[in-house]
Amino acid sequence: MSEHLYLEKGAGRTALYIGGDLQFDSNDEALYHGILAALPAALAAARRGSLSALILGGGDGLALRDLLRRPELREAELVERDPAMLALGRGELSPLNAAAFTDPRAKVTLGDAREPLARGSSGALDLLIWDLTYPCDSASAELLSLSRFQAARRLLREDGIIAVNALSPERAPQAYNCLGATLAEAGLSPVGLSAEIPSFAREGYGRWGFFIGSPTPISDGELARAGLPAGCSAEFPAALAGLPASLNRVDELLYYIANA
Repeated sequence: MSEHLYLEKGAGRTALYIGGDLQFDSNDEALYHGILAALPAALAAARRGSLSALILGGGDGLALRDLLRRPELREAELVERDPAMLALGRGELSPLNAAAFTDPRAKVTLGDAREPLARGSSGALDLLIWDLTYPCDSASAELLSLSRFQAARRLLREDGIIAVNALSPERAPQAYNCLGATLAEAGLSPVGLSAEIPSFAREGYGRWGFFIGSPTPISDGELARAGLPAGCSAEFPAALAGLPASLNRVDELLYYIANA
């Protein structure tokens, strides 16, 4: 296995670390992927009925697994830059992701997340999942920038859905708000969600945050019908929600992370 990937197994659980940072624990990954993948897929299916999806990152195959559970899914492309991660997803993690990469509806591409954002056809996607790692440098922060979300807005149908693995609104509220403001500026009308994921809490990551958005705003009724996973909330303390934050045009997000 690549030296930057570490798979920890024991006591009936599997945990993946990238560069020392926990990515998932099999004991509670269903909650994480339930918010990031299953919930937006349900919202998109209710709007569209037939789904074309793109996953940026997610080489473990777990978000792809949840999308493939939807009978409405017509096709899903997963773009992962790390060949070692894809090898893991196709190999040791295959039982956990239900052999997602072998499904004929799945197309797996080795490449940078910027590539499909640049080459895709306007209005071609019903669902876009942003399953990238925590931003730790300018390159990774730029993938969460205004220009990248504007490209995502161009690719999505008017009623398409985007879901973004975000940051902790508890540990880094201004960084979280920066990301939400950037999505809103791109015309993606974000809804903020969070959940207490036990394995993340043990690592000190705090209550974890997500955004789900669309060019056509998602109503409370749609969320209620789709059903928030148990433990997921759309409520934040007013003091955190009101913290001002600039847009992330390149790497401004890193300032808020560093000064949380």
